[in-house]
Amino acid sequence: MLPKTLRKLALPLSFACLAVIATLALSSCNFFNSKNKKACTGSFNVIGDWTLNLGGTTGPGVIDTSGVALFFQAQNGTSPAGTTVLLPAITGTCAFSGTATVWAPPAGLGQTGSSAVTGNVISATQISGTIGSNNTQFSLAPNAALTGAPTALTATMGAQIQDAPTADILTVQLAPATGGNPASMTLTGKDNFNCTVDGTFTQEGSSSADLNIFSVSITFSGTTCPIPGPLIGFGFESSTDYFGFTGTTQLTGTYLYAMSSSSAAVLEVYPLPAGR
Repeated sequence: MLPKTLRKLALPLSFACLAVIATLALSSCNFFNSKNKKACTGSFNVIGDWTLNLGGTTGPGVIDTSGVALFFQAQNGTSPAGTTVLLPAITGTCAFSGTATVWAPPAGLGQTGSSAVTGNVISATQISGTIGSNNTQFSLAPNAALTGAPTALTATMGAQIQDAPTADILTVQLAPATGGNPASMTLTGKDNFNCTVDGTFTQEGSSSADLNIFSVSITFSGTTCPIPGPLIGFGFESSTDYFGFTGTTQLTGTYLYAMSSSSAAVLEVYPLPAGR
């Protein structure tokens, strides 16, 4: 782990290598540039869980029922874990274009950048495109984030926001929501000081679709909370501890993620060790 001072110095370079800030030196990064764009025709169902591959850096995320394509950097690349990328809307039609926005941690305080994107939906399992003036290539591939169908959790769990301005560990209770789709749930909890949290994970799609996509709304109240404002965005369940909060050997169980669609705030809700 780099000291904070060095991390602040290293952030702009790592952020540039995420390839979404047009004003930074993208040419210094180890990206590959494709001159052969694949043609595509038709329209496809792309709603679901996906993995973004951008210049060799990968991260999980979702394309929701309205085409929102939101992803975060896991703890596996050169960019800071928790960096969040919002691509232009991807609705399943052959071609898409627009502006990508990126937020780098710490949540709410890191750099923000944007760059032009063009892309194609090749099939229901293959999406590709380019980003920025250097035409840096990216691709999306389906992500089997969860073993089995999503379910409304009933459990006491730990929760942290990756690289939050205020390091804080929350203990939260998950419970099925009243009404709506079967995997929708509520979240309530607190830290050991002066922060309470309250929110909802509302499963998208029809009640029979079993979509592992949630519209998320979480409010933090108090003086010791990890972020000052609410977390509004999207989430999913997973079998993976993407930030390593449960240790070098991750605990078995279901993890729950909430990604802000307006900042680098990614909340991980994780299983607690036995006896906690």
